[in-house]
Amino acid sequence: MSDGIKILLVEDNEDHAFLAKNALLKMPQCSVSIAPNSARALELLNSESFSIILSDYVLPDGDGIRLLQEIKKRGYCIPFVMVTGQGNESIAATALKEGADDYLVKSPGFFPELPHTVKNVLSRFDLEEERERLNQEIIRKNEELVRVNQKLSELAIRDGLTGVFNHRHFQEHLELEFARAKRYHLQLSCMMLDLDFFKAINDKYSHQFGDEVLKELAQILQDSVRQVDFLARYGGEEFVVLLPETGYTGASVLAERILRNVAQHVFQHDKNPIRLTVSVGVSSFPEDKVDRKDLLVELADRALYKSKSSGRNQVSLYGQVIENFSKELPQFQIDEKRMLDIRNRIYDITETVRKTYVEATKAMIAALEAKDPFIREHSEKVSRYSALIAQELNLAEDEVLIVEHAALLHDIGKICIDNAILLKPGPLTVEEYAVMKEHSILGYKILNPIKHLREELPLVLYHHEWYDGNGYPHGLKGHGIPLGSRVIAVADAFVTMTDTCRLYRKTVSYEGAVKELIVHAGTQFDPRAVEAMVKALVKRKEIGSDSYDKERLSRILSESGGNSV
Repeated sequence: MSDGIKILLVEDNEDHAFLAKNALLKMPQCSVSIAPNSARALELLNSESFSIILSDYVLPDGDGIRLLQEIKKRGYCIPFVMVTGQGNESIAATALKEGADDYLVKSPGFFPELPHTVKNVLSRFDLEEERERLNQEIIRKNEELVRVNQKLSELAIRDGLTGVFNHRHFQEHLELEFARAKRYHLQLSCMMLDLDFFKAINDKYSHQFGDEVLKELAQILQDSVRQVDFLARYGGEEFVVLLPETGYTGASVLAERILRNVAQHVFQHDKNPIRLTVSVGVSSFPEDKVDRKDLLVELADRALYKSKSSGRNQVSLYGQVIENFSKELPQFQIDEKRMLDIRNRIYDITETVRKTYVEATKAMIAALEAKDPFIREHSEKVSRYSALIAQELNLAEDEVLIVEHAALLHDIGKICIDNAILLKPGPLTVEEYAVMKEHSILGYKILNPIKHLREELPLVLYHHEWYDGNGYPHGLKGHGIPLGSRVIAVADAFVTMTDTCRLYRKTVSYEGAVKELIVHAGTQFDPRAVEAMVKALVKRKEIGSDSYDKERLSRILSESGGNSV
């Protein structure tokens, strides 16, 4: 010890104390303090630090056992050696049991051996302390290892961005839940959710903001689902929820609650409030004839596609999708199970064609985006508003889908326009405008060879025709213009006026854009399409119900011939 050895000798016999002290002081750097009784020993312990205590068993105010107990009680951690004048195994056993480190008998060679005994006791004590320290270190390291392993295990099953479970862990959990549902004949529903127009958010605001949106959406979903439900990020902007012991009825309630919670949430970007929506698809076992876990997810995905292709911000149940689809098929006298299999196969083929069709559309838009980076956002907005107008006009579902896709492709002909004209940062000359007007015909020629786009062709070709006949390319008039083209014309004009991306154009507020649409209703635009646009904007709370000239719009509608479209 760097400070030397400080010994507390508790001995009431002065001769024994003298002999013991002289023997101990032969050790280098050693000091000895003598206490004649227990009380004095405790006083010295309270004021000084000692390396070891040597105590006689018999003391004037008690015995060495009681002193040892009091020292332990006060929390001192000092090696303690019990010394007695005669060998007594009972005293030795009691002393060692109470925590003494050694027991010595005052034999003839006792005093000369004291330094050796003290050194041995101190060495054993130091070794024991080191062993205890190492044990505590091992315990601490093991606890730390457990925490790290727990964190690693958590990271292995959690999505790094949103904190909800990841795709891999979802697949593991799905296997367990589906096996349990089949074995015990329990219900199990699967819900697929997709954030509407998420790419537009990334493109317009940044991918960093898109990440924040996903994190907030995950929290909304986490707050919406039940404790027994299993929420995971499926990939990109898609999330999935497993609902054990829940059928279509319970899943529908939860899905509608999620739709409301997301629609009511305000996402903030630089203090600008942004509202978003989600589309939801649901499948359910055993209500849907599912024989494997992957099919449960696949059916939910098909229902999700139905929600997105029908206008988004809605819930579709796969069972209802199949039921509605089957109503459109001829009814034959055929085995019900076989008929269900045929219907499912037809639906699968139809959905595959539709998906291929949509992917082809996206590929063409991507090609145009390479020329004009703003065109995708513009086209997607026009497509979205066109679908809303078509729904307000009560068009059939397949007709809404055609209008939506045609709107997405309405500017595809611009891919053939020279960049100097297409990207000119200012007004076009008369000659340049004449070239630009060719894009509707060019778009028609590009799409004409694609047989799955035949329904969209006339809508793309005539979306710049005016209701009064002063448009292009063929000067069609009134109802001679395809209804879908009239719808796209209104949506295109609205998006163009409210566009904030084109710096050389003055941006108009939504209310201002509606005012312009009403002013030009009956001349440039179909009044009925303008009315449908206004109704859609009011329903979505993008404009107030009293923010437009209702009397003027009603008068124009009346002059144009009532409700006919």
